[in-house]
Amino acid sequence: MISSEKVLVASVSILRDGQVLLIQENKPIARNVWNFPSGRIELGEDIQDAARREVKEETGYELPG
Repeated sequence: MISSEKVLVASVSILRDGQVLLIQENKPIARNVWNFPSGRIELGEDIQDAARREVKEETGYELPG
């Protein structure tokens, strides 16, 4: 499906002690693909809040505010 609708996405790169935090996708279109924590920015949501929310949802890690 192709849509002309624009979608804003927040993607987060977390680096610590020379390591990178990645998630393993489990969606039908991207099963077993490694990726940075990311997702759509909700209507009216600040990009930094969206980034924190996505990291929390996908990894359980709470980023400092």
